[in-house]
Amino acid sequence: MYECPNCGGNLKFDIASQQLKCDYCLTLKDPYEVTKDKDAEESNAFDVTVFTCPQCGGEILSTDTSVAEFCSFCGASTILDSRISKEKRPAYIIPFKQTKDACKEIYISKMKRAIFAPDELKDKKYIDGFRGIYIPYWSYTISQKGPVHMKGRKSYTRGNYDYTDYYELSGEVNACYNDLSYDA
Repeated sequence: MYECPNCGGNLKFDIASQQLKCDYCLTLKDPYEVTKDKDAEESNAFDVTVFTCPQCGGEILSTDTSVAEFCSFCGASTILDSRISKEKRPAYIIPFKQTKDACKEIYISKMKRAIFAPDELKDKKYIDGFRGIYIPYWSYTISQKGPVHMKGRKSYTRGNYDYTDYYELSGEVNACYNDLSYDA
């Protein structure tokens, strides 16, 4: 958390203004100008509570110890099982660009055109349950250079016969892949 320079309260990210905002004195600060004082050496890992859904097995990570209200994956309303885990601290968090109300409006306009969508998806109670979730992912840059040898197989059917061709491939690779994302 970042501390407000005026009153000492916590600064939270405000989606509408794209600024850090103090809930107490309403001070707005540019997130790129705020620096955090290092009281102690920061670890690369942090403690999280992992809530496991009994319906689908999905895991929800939270720094809050309160019980999760519903599963973000399947929508089940009760999540009871929890444990403490150490997770790698993210280097960056990309803030939301859309407010909850803007997301609701976009969703409602799409649902008006979805004539075959189930009525539950258009229910006000369902729409009021919207909440933003962060989906962590790793971003990789990979350079690859050198010989490549692969074995391949191609199966196909002609008429009543099934055929399988086996082959070997070899060659040279010189490639660079930037910003490949993979779920964390």
